[in-house]
Amino acid sequence: MQISELGLVTARGTAQTAAAVLAQIRVRPFGGGVEGASDRLGNSLVIVTAGWVAAHEINEWRRTVAVIDLMNVVALLSDWRTVRPFECDAVVKRKVSGEESLVRVHADPRHSSYTAVDSQSGEVWSYDDQTRRTVFAGHVVERHPYDLPYAPDALQLAFPLTLPIWGRRADRFRMAAVSVHETQFVVALEGQGDWNGYGAELTIDRLRGVAVRFDAPDLLLEFGGIKDAPSLYLRS
Repeated sequence: MQISELGLVTARGTAQTAAAVLAQIRVRPFGGGVEGASDRLGNSLVIVTAGWVAAHEINEWRRTVAVIDLMNVVALLSDWRTVRPFECDAVVKRKVSGEESLVRVHADPRHSSYTAVDSQSGEVWSYDDQTRRTVFAGHVVERHPYDLPYAPDALQLAFPLTLPIWGRRADRFRMAAVSVHETQFVVALEGQGDWNGYGAELTIDRLRGVAVRFDAPDLLLEFGGIKDAPSLYLRS
């Protein structure tokens, strides 16, 4: 190996540990390689070929882009309170039982409020954040200021903090990777806890800022026909 053909990096301080590790291996991706050596003063040296440098920089760039994409998804979903009021049809499919529901949804994230009507049973779910009046399957229930955020399955896409995707203790999934498309983010989710080894997928409308599809092994939630709607919760 000719030193003149290679890049020479002296490892000092925090980089010295990495240099010591690299000095124990010999790899040659893309026709390049890594070899360990020491100078007269005992400083660890890592001799790196141009091929290894290129591969390393590409991998670092890819990891950085992946992290930025995940941060963009988190930022978009966390900004749910800025989403305009909308109405749509929501499909709720429980895959184990095969039960499927079509629900007409009016969501007003700006006011943390919603109304949903099951198209078959006529049952109503609604919540008015100003009055805290909550209707669950047609029955008025008491809600306290300290209650945790809740939305029925048909509304969870509109209120994404209620989705089990954030890696919290009670969540089934956490975000693992993002596929970026012109009008959508498609997020790969990996299971945790009892759901370790399972995967799921979340699709987000980038233009509207709304999650539109959550596909898990046991549950499918999907919004269709989304369109702007007037708020039902404005106060004079």
